[in-house]
Amino acid sequence: MTAVSPETMAMLLMFDVPGGMQLSDAQNHGHACVWCGLYLPAGTGTELGGVAPWRPTACPPCLVARARWFEVYQTWCAHQETCANCIGMQRCEYATGYRRMFRFAHAATGRAPLRCAVCRWDIIGDDAFAPFRAEGLSAPVMFLFAHVPQCPSRKRHQYHAPRPRRGTGH
Repeated sequence: MTAVSPETMAMLLMFDVPGGMQLSDAQNHGHACVWCGLYLPAGTGTELGGVAPWRPTACPPCLVARARWFEVYQTWCAHQETCANCIGMQRCEYATGYRRMFRFAHAATGRAPLRCAVCRWDIIGDDAFAPFRAEGLSAPVMFLFAHVPQCPSRKRHQYHAPRPRRGTGH
C-alpha cells in the first residue's frame, strides 16, 4: 500500500476520482485503477474510500502521482497566501520552485494541459503562473491557475488556440 495522508486521500476522493457513471464495472468494483484502467490483482491497489458497491481503487503509480499533485498544489497555495512577494505579484524564488515542482507533478498525472482561468489559454512553455482556489456553485472548490503577473499576448499564443470550455478547473 502506498502511504498517502488522510487529508490528501479525502481530497482525491472528493475532487479527483471520476464518478461511477464514468468508470467501467471493473473500476467501480475495485478491480481496475480509476485513473489508468490497469487491472489490479487482489491486494495490489489502494482503496480510495467509497461505499459498497462503489469501491474506487488506484494503482500505486497513479495514486502517488495524483497525491503529489494535490500536495504540491496545497503547499504552493499556502505559501502564496502568506508571502509578501507573491501577494504583491513580485518575483519569489519559492514560488518559482513550487511552479517547477508542480509542472513535474502535473505531467506525471497525464492530465490535460493547464489552462489560465483569466484568458482561457493553455499555460505553455515557460509561462509564469500561479494557483488559486475559488469556491463555486457547482463544486465546493475549484483548482484554478492564472498567468502571473498578467496574461501573455495572444500573438505569443497564436499556434495554441484555446480548448473548448470544460466544467472543471484542472
